[in-house]
Amino acid sequence: MKDAGISNIDLWQGGPESNVVAQARVIIPAFKVKYFQPHHLGTRATKVDGNSVGFSLEYGLHFPYLETEVPRLTDYLKSANAVAYNPVNYFDAWSLSKDGFKSQDNADVKAVYGLPATGPGPGKQGPNPRAGQLECTGA
Repeated sequence: MKDAGISNIDLWQGGPESNVVAQARVIIPAFKVKYFQPHHLGTRATKVDGNSVGFSLEYGLHFPYLETEVPRLTDYLKSANAVAYNPVNYFDAWSLSKDGFKSQDNADVKAVYGLPATGPGPGKQGPNPRAGQLECTGA
C-alpha cells in the first residue's frame, strides 16, 4: 500500500462469521476503513414457518441482516466512525467512488430474478438460523 501511495481502504466487506468483531478491531484501524458491508448473507438454508427453504436467488434473502444480532460489531463500527451498509436483498447495488459509497438502482437486474426493486422478497423471510451465535463471547 505504501509503494502504491494508498493510505486507506474505504470499504471492507467482512463475512458474517462469528469472529468478525475481532477482525474489525484489526482491519478498520489498520486500513482506515470508512464503510463496512457484510457478505454471504442468506446462503444457508433456513426454515420459514416450519418449512425448509433452500438457497434460491429467486426467493430473495432468507433472513434479514439485523444489527441487533451483532451488537458488539455495531457498537465497534460506530466507535470507529465506520458506516455499515447492509444488503436487504440479492443484487442490491452500490457504487464506491471518491465521493463515497452510495446505493444504486439495480431494478432491471433484480427483475430478471423476480426480485422487487427494493426491499426483501418475494419469499417470506424467516429468522437467522445463527441468531445469537454471530459474535464470539468476549469478542
